[in-house]
Amino acid sequence: MFISKVKICLVNIESTQYPLRTTPLGIISLGGYLKHIYKNKVVINYIDTQIEHNKEKIIDLIKQQKPDLIGISLKPGSEPLSYDILDIIFRTNLDSVVILGGITPTYGHSSLLNNYNNTFCCIGRGEHTLQSLTDMVFRNNIMIDKIPNIAYVKNGYIHLTKNHFFNLNECPKADWDGFFSYYSPNNYEEIWIERSSGCRRKGKQIGCSFCSILPNGGCYRWSKKKLSVVFSEINSLLSFGIRHIRFTDEEFFHDNSDDLILFAHSMLSLSQQLKKCNDRFSFDLALRTDDVVLRSDYYKFNYNHTKLKALKILKLAGLDQVYIGIESGNNCQLKRYNKGITVKQNMNAILAIRQIGIQVAAGWIMFDPLMKKVKEIEENLNFLKLAQLIPTNVYDDFVPNPISCLKVIKGSQYQLQLEKYNVKTVNKDDSIEIKYEYINKDIGFIVEKLTSAQKSIWPVYYLLKNIVALGRFYSNNFQQLPVANEIYFRLKHNDILMLDAILYATSDSNNIIESIQSDDSIKHIDKLRQIIINEAQRIIRQYVLINGGISIVNCLSH
Repeated sequence: MFISKVKICLVNIESTQYPLRTTPLGIISLGGYLKHIYKNKVVINYIDTQIEHNKEKIIDLIKQQKPDLIGISLKPGSEPLSYDILDIIFRTNLDSVVILGGITPTYGHSSLLNNYNNTFCCIGRGEHTLQSLTDMVFRNNIMIDKIPNIAYVKNGYIHLTKNHFFNLNECPKADWDGFFSYYSPNNYEEIWIERSSGCRRKGKQIGCSFCSILPNGGCYRWSKKKLSVVFSEINSLLSFGIRHIRFTDEEFFHDNSDDLILFAHSMLSLSQQLKKCNDRFSFDLALRTDDVVLRSDYYKFNYNHTKLKALKILKLAGLDQVYIGIESGNNCQLKRYNKGITVKQNMNAILAIRQIGIQVAAGWIMFDPLMKKVKEIEENLNFLKLAQLIPTNVYDDFVPNPISCLKVIKGSQYQLQLEKYNVKTVNKDDSIEIKYEYINKDIGFIVEKLTSAQKSIWPVYYLLKNIVALGRFYSNNFQQLPVANEIYFRLKHNDILMLDAILYATSDSNNIIESIQSDDSIKHIDKLRQIIINEAQRIIRQYVLINGGISIVNCLSH
């Protein structure tokens, strides 16, 4: 029997790890794609659990919609709520096909399918997957093995279907109008938009060793949306009163010269039109070090003048901040990360962007498990100071987290390095991240000393960071913003003080662990850190009470 109209419910599950209300670009893009393909033959409904916190209400909404197909987007930290919702869906025998997508199903589908073997998990992008599944729902004939990019259970075993590469050139406008008819943009603190996806280095079978871009099915290939589609989306967002956006692109500048300059001038033209109405538009983007500074050999460098020209034009158009993945300040670590760049290149890129007047947000990984010498930590710390990446105000260049540790993702090249060196790891089915030990036990102890307090308050730290960052762009009711700024910067400087104290205490020591445990300066900094953490939690409580969003329990207890 052929169905005349397919009802689809797309659900975004909030994460306790990232307590910032962000528009769920994944399901909004999928909704736009399905509407483009099927026009009025599909009905797309949205549910965002960042706004809908009550599980029973969420299920009631799904029941009222009576969808033929339910797509649920999961990310790390969203598992508890997603499990509860799936339990209720299957307990109430809703006659719907259920597919799980997002980061967690892509890398952790084994555990999901072991618990919910009557669902499908989408691996990577979901456009072709949902199109194929919708076609089958129309025909009332689900042929599982013909659906691309999924994992599923058959006869007690997990099977993977063929991967299809999705070229963003096929991508229509994301369904901003449809989504905002459900949820006001005023609910959200952060708006992401996609211009391109993929990475040119991954497309050549190389790339950063820790990279989480999928290495199968061509998913790493770089592609971009049509210019007309990007500006159609931007204009939609502007019509809803949004004045600051962030581009999701892993590699924003992989354009040929003409296309990139055309895009930059188009952004400038848009900005100038708004200025005539006394309006302002701003945006952030990400790029690679070697987009700015080219390396002809190990010691010689040339600037990419075309891309620097594009940055200057984009600065005039409203580019406030550039995220650049420098990752490290020592060459040994950069080689392990397979960045294809050097410390000097990183420094030159930062200085070039800073000279244009654009704020630098530098991607940073202070520690990784294959660090052999404390000297690598010292070099990293010296680089942060020399590059002036420890901020004292919201306009300074910065690293988001000066003591961040490498996340090893399942399937990454770095995982193979760990296996090569016989590093002890824990690889849980329900996690996309591999837990590890450090090959140098002293460095492992230093890392634990530095990061233990931060781990316990990571949602608070993350939310505080974003309250401070977003305070640059938005005026809101939060009168304690200056206090939040002060606390956030004190936390960062406390981390640097602690690292300085540890390196000083252990510089001439044969027993690093004993030196750290007995040092009075380290104990004093520990006490100061706890005082700052208590103040941070107080500020977060006030912010959540005033602005709503994720619950205080999620912020303060996970």
